[in-house]
Amino acid sequence: QPGSGLYTRRRKTQDKERRKMTLDTKEIFQYLDQLRESGEVNMFGSAAYVQEKFELCREDAQRVVEEWMQQFSV
Repeated sequence: QPGSGLYTRRRKTQDKERRKMTLDTKEIFQYLDQLRESGEVNMFGSAAYVQEKFELCREDAQRVVEEWMQQFSV
């Protein structure tokens, strides 16, 4: 099938990124904990810091920060 190789490569890249995200989440959460404890940053803006430090796209950084913030919701 034409184009199926591209799909396979894209799929492998997505799977690799998912695995990388799983491995990095603990480290990112630790970073966010330290950032919060420092009091230097409003945590609602912390996705930009995560994006830069961990070289994530904006959407992934926001997703991780939202997941981290869920532990504080009652």
